[in-house]
Amino acid sequence: MNGEKEPLLIIGKAARPRAFKNIDLNKLPVMWKFNKKAWMTVDIMTEWLRDFDRQMGAQKRQILLFLDNACSHPKEINLKNIKLCFLPPNCTSVCQPLDQGIIKNFKFNYRTLLLKHLLVNIDDANSAQDLVKIITLLDAIFYANKAWSEVTSVTIKNCFKNAFHIENSKLEEQYDPEEELPLSLLAEIYKKKVPLGITQESFENFFIMDQNLFVEEMQEEFVSDSILKNMDVEKSESDESDDDQESAAEIECSINTYNEAIKSVKALRVFSLHQGDTKALKMLSNLEIHYQEAFLKRKIRQTTLDEFLS
Repeated sequence: MNGEKEPLLIIGKAARPRAFKNIDLNKLPVMWKFNKKAWMTVDIMTEWLRDFDRQMGAQKRQILLFLDNACSHPKEINLKNIKLCFLPPNCTSVCQPLDQGIIKNFKFNYRTLLLKHLLVNIDDANSAQDLVKIITLLDAIFYANKAWSEVTSVTIKNCFKNAFHIENSKLEEQYDPEEELPLSLLAEIYKKKVPLGITQESFENFFIMDQNLFVEEMQEEFVSDSILKNMDVEKSESDESDDDQESAAEIECSINTYNEAIKSVKALRVFSLHQGDTKALKMLSNLEIHYQEAFLKRKIRQTTLDEFLS
């Protein structure tokens, strides 16, 4: 058990979103799939399993893959190098390694990157809607990929140990489960929320937005009337709001601010993506985070617990 990770599989609503204009989807750092509801389906999961099976065959490996009883997980599929083991029903939160801390660690990393991005651009926004438009789907994919890369093999191994109750008198170092987003980031967002028109309810909803999110197709007998009423009207694969389209940033010859530097890094990131230069993409992700942190250090200081709560 060495904590290996596979690339992320991300599912969207469009075959080619506006943010992917002129981009080769095969060169994205993640696997991109789509359907009208952006859900995991049996077809997508089956395709992924067959690709993964071929990959294991090429490496001459035989593995055991644990799955929960989600409706999108195929029960009958012939695989040569993978044996599927389905967990007992209604106990995913107890014996699913992802639920033992891997998902939490990933979300922590992702939301930290997201908040830094928002704080860097918050002074240029007149409303919460303007602030949301700053983040494109391509940005979100790069942040998700970066967040996943920062989930360590130690975390993954320890989560497997916890899920399967593997005895170990001295567990390896793991990320702090009590660790939360830096108070300085939250405090800065909270200070800006009133002039931006952000309500207390929407501010709190940011942290629970995905608790009741449906991410997979459901069998008809499990779909209640209330769920159907809350579902959005289905959109066509290419029907996206113009608000999602990122206006092209004009790169000046001279860079005088951190904001301009970050925009230049984004332009270089798109160029590297076109070239399929994965090494450059990793370096640019680190460079963007470096500039964001440098920008924030000049604007905010670490907030004490008393200041934050008051």
